[in-house]
Amino acid sequence: MASALVRPVQEAKSAGIPTVVIDSALASGDAVSFVATDNEKGGALAADRLGSLLGGKGRVLLLRYQEGSASTTARETGFLAELKAKAPGIEVISSDQYAGPTRDTAKRASENLLNRYANELQGIFCVNESSTHGMLLALQDI
Repeated sequence: MASALVRPVQEAKSAGIPTVVIDSALASGDAVSFVATDNEKGGALAADRLGSLLGGKGRVLLLRYQEGSASTTARETGFLAELKAKAPGIEVISSDQYAGPTRDTAKRASENLLNRYANELQGIFCVNESSTHGMLLALQDI
């Protein structure tokens, strides 16, 4: 995803058309501006809140979105780094599963995770709307 629009932005620049990138970073310096939230900070804030809710102890999982998504990768990075730094009593028992692009793919990934870890979990972090929605649908089916 971070590289999917590199060529069109390069072509726009060559044609004299300035491009502004919104939300997810582009693996190129050809855009004239980049506007986004601080996604790494967002992930860190989520870790702080989850750590607080769990009293600094427990087992959690991270449901990633999709490989190549710069914004959600930053959230994932912020979440994991903050937990490690500030809540060493919280164990991340799964952080390598991807929800995929839709709530349906996210629900399937969530069902697999819950089938494996439901009895061990105290917390879950989903990094975007579709992964969260899929996880909620899977949790409703338990």
